[in-house]
Amino acid sequence: MTAINRKDYLSLSQLAERWDGFVVKGTIDNWRSQGKGPEFVKFGGKILYPIAAVTAYETIALRKLRPRNRKSSIALALVS
Repeated sequence: MTAINRKDYLSLSQLAERWDGFVVKGTIDNWRSQGKGPEFVKFGGKILYPIAAVTAYETIALRKLRPRNRKSSIALALVS
């Protein structure tokens, strides 16, 4: 059996802190019970979030800006 490396996981508090309080612990708890949010593991009753799973979830949650008209498309091209 392989020992877990604590630096590869985040606790609920650490995850909420990572998201700078924009998503609070209660919301993350609710998501987990509803099967939403990042994947998690449970070790001896303690819930941990693998950093790789959190990063994957953050990547999926990214939203791209979609220009609504031609002028904004040009403005975005100039900024990029």
